[in-house]
Amino acid sequence: NAHEVSAMTTAMQTLVDHQAEVRSLLLTIDGQSQLVGLAWIPEMRWFVISTSSPTIGMTGSRLPMGILILIAALASVLVVAAYVVERTVMRRLARLDKATRDLADGRYPLTLDYRSGDEIGRLTQAFSTMSARIASHTDELTRQVAERTQSLETLAHTDFLTGLLNRRGMLTRLTEERNRLSRQTQSGPLFAVLLIDLDHFKNINDSLGHQVGDQVLLALAQRLKDNVREQDTVARLGGDEFILLQPNADTLGAARVADKLIQA
Repeated sequence: NAHEVSAMTTAMQTLVDHQAEVRSLLLTIDGQSQLVGLAWIPEMRWFVISTSSPTIGMTGSRLPMGILILIAALASVLVVAAYVVERTVMRRLARLDKATRDLADGRYPLTLDYRSGDEIGRLTQAFSTMSARIASHTDELTRQVAERTQSLETLAHTDFLTGLLNRRGMLTRLTEERNRLSRQTQSGPLFAVLLIDLDHFKNINDSLGHQVGDQVLLALAQRLKDNVREQDTVARLGGDEFILLQPNADTLGAARVADKLIQA
């Protein structure tokens, strides 16, 4: 009836307004009088409702039925509350804890659900933003370190004046070529090494100065590169001494190249 509907509505509103933990009402349900216990779970916006006949358990019972209903309602609240806490708090905290440990171990970026607007949601959002920034900065640092390492490696193997390989760079190439030959399963062409130096180069430095001498070395380096194959390697050992590595070359071919370079 309208009176019971009004009483039910008032009881629900009282719970929603946190004016009580549980409420009990005597209502008519399906034509029978029922004692109804109400509780409100704000985290899930659920009402927990328990019903029983007001005559059940009265015989020999030392507790009033209203108290039994309240106990049943409170037990239901505890069960549901435990479920809510486990799902909305403990699980999310466990995921956040795992994400923190992953970040500490260098595993990122981390994708976490932070759609909830509560404190844990805001904390998760802040953590996700922080981990994304750390991942971005780490990637950038890794890229810069790789570039700097490559630059240093290039400088360590390059002659500063001519841009050719230096002694260290050529030793590395010779080692690579030797290793390549050691892996060959069949005999084939070996490689040739030509040593090149300028006659009377000291006279140029003494009479015209080292700046002109450097220009001569630059011109020689360019002339050597212009007269060898693409797969050949030219390096400056130091001073006016140069070296040429020719893979897949024999003695006669190397001699022809030597004559060509002298003519150039």
